[in-house]
Amino acid sequence: MRRLAPAALTAVLATVLAGPAGAGGPDAAAARTRAPVLTALRCVPQQALMVGDTTADILAGKAAGLKTCAVTYGFGRLEELQHCQPDYVIDTFSDLVRLVEAPEQS
Repeated sequence: MRRLAPAALTAVLATVLAGPAGAGGPDAAAARTRAPVLTALRCVPQQALMVGDTTADILAGKAAGLKTCAVTYGFGRLEELQHCQPDYVIDTFSDLVRLVEAPEQS
């Protein structure tokens, strides 16, 4: 959470779920692991956003029925991320704050 604090994300996000780097994958198992979390939070997929820096992250989010947001400041290359057709593409943590505060305007 320390990395999120400077961008004020903790003020606009109800929950942040993260796994170890490189642990994700676009397969059905990766998507299924998110379902119990959404249920426990009483959150439907339409209320959740999968934010990721790799194609695996974006594909896993799509497989789980989530909106997806690719970030360009991580491991993935922009061209690869765009090929997965994420709902949003952002360049900074500040962009993420604006996105979750007003998703309909993005």
